[in-house]
Amino acid sequence: MAILGSNLALYYRAGANNYVPFAASTSCNMTSNTAQIEVTNYNTDWFRDYKMDMLDWSVTTDGLITIDTVDYKDLLDFQLNRTRIVVRFSAIGLKQNMFFGRAYITDITLNGPVEGVATYSVTVTGAGPFRFSDPTLCGKYLVTLTTAGSIQWVDCDTNELKTFATTGPMTFYQCALISGGLAQIDIISGTGTITPTGYCSE
Repeated sequence: MAILGSNLALYYRAGANNYVPFAASTSCNMTSNTAQIEVTNYNTDWFRDYKMDMLDWSVTTDGLITIDTVDYKDLLDFQLNRTRIVVRFSAIGLKQNMFFGRAYITDITLNGPVEGVATYSVTVTGAGPFRFSDPTLCGKYLVTLTTAGSIQWVDCDTNELKTFATTGPMTFYQCALISGGLAQIDIISGTGTITPTGYCSE
């Protein structure tokens, strides 16, 4: 089944489990590029050879400026304040085609043609990798065990329940899934504390 262009949409995170679409979007495209370093030498048999290097990505969306939306004002604030936002790019209704990433708004264009509909164009540039899981659902925790003990947590990528045991006091960091606003990590034996320190992708 073909995916219609109108089904591609870009969203930004406005709060816990709340992704807001870029208002009145009319088109959307995502670009991912991998830089190359030439490593041609005498052993490449007269053909150029390359090593894959850094990857970057960006998403551009165009939209209409309407009276009942102030989306472009929010976007200007994000850019002015140099706010790193979490974006979601997806084919509507097809979860397997959804990806997330942290990004900065690097370009905003507002157009006001005479006798025409006002439009805007926004480009967000990735700051770090894009993933197929929401980075705000994977927390980073400081685990301090004051005695020998063990912890149990749900893995962010596989949703598998995992366990780790120590033979004595230990302090370490562990990433764990956040589900329903609750951290899926617990001390199941021994004594200690678990302290949230942010997201694993930060």
